[in-house]
Amino acid sequence: MPEVLDQIAFADSSQDYEPQILANLCRNSFEDFVRHFWQCIPGVGKLLWNWHLSVFCQEMQNAAERVFRGEPREYDLVFNVPFGTSKSSIISILFQAWVWTRMPEARFICATYTQALVLDLSSKAMKVITSEKYIECFPGISLVKESEAYFMNNHGGCRLTSTVGGKTPIGFHATFILLDDLIDPQGVHSEAELDTASRFVTEVIPSRKTDRLVSLTVLVMQRLHYLDPTAVMVMEGEKEGAIPVRHVCLPGELLDGIPVSPSELRERYVDGMLDPIRWPRKILNENRAKGEKFYNAQVRQQPVAPGGSM
Repeated sequence: MPEVLDQIAFADSSQDYEPQILANLCRNSFEDFVRHFWQCIPGVGKLLWNWHLSVFCQEMQNAAERVFRGEPREYDLVFNVPFGTSKSSIISILFQAWVWTRMPEARFICATYTQALVLDLSSKAMKVITSEKYIECFPGISLVKESEAYFMNNHGGCRLTSTVGGKTPIGFHATFILLDDLIDPQGVHSEAELDTASRFVTEVIPSRKTDRLVSLTVLVMQRLHYLDPTAVMVMEGEKEGAIPVRHVCLPGELLDGIPVSPSELRERYVDGMLDPIRWPRKILNENRAKGEKFYNAQVRQQPVAPGGSM
């Protein structure tokens, strides 16, 4: 499949660079940072590069550059992609480590639906920052407090973990707020859980920014419900006077009537597949066998409302 080979590249970060050369390369490009520091994530497998990972990196860097310059953000970000597409590794683990190479004083709030998941993501981010390779390239950054729930570097930059229905970030403000899977897929049909997640997005998070004009909020998740946090954030961004939301939606399968955002990314799909390596046709079919409701939401990113309407 030559088309697949054109779209999919096996990332090779084995090339040796002097630490200072590598540091300069990675400071300037989040994508280069991801490629070269991927193996610093504990337990991670081999990095198989697909075009959607470049989209993650470029979208995150574009938004972060304005924060680095202290300019008002143009939008907040929402990513919708199927599970198993390396979204958390890039956005919830490696992004913070990269930001600190440019803005070591940046403060982060990172939230998920469960304490176990948010602590796991925090622990892996901390392992990247304390890895031998990171220290060699960025010797000016070191941790002065190390805890999965909260860690801080020698410039005052820090990371606080939070959960939607439990521990909240009251009294703490952040430069970057990263929201990763705010709803448990098993409890998505609970009105109480949906309401809790909605209030977290609309009431808790907006008040936790160091600068209301500059600080960036990023939500990444697979769609679960037509009133899930993606829907809430997009609707909030459409209100008069609100900061818009840039919605990046990449369904696992490309079909007529299923939107891709930005729309020009439809051209990047190979035989209707987002990622022929992670999500080949066989895996798509296996997941479709779990039921159309599951498949439409978590793979196609098109949750269906009760009664069958979109």
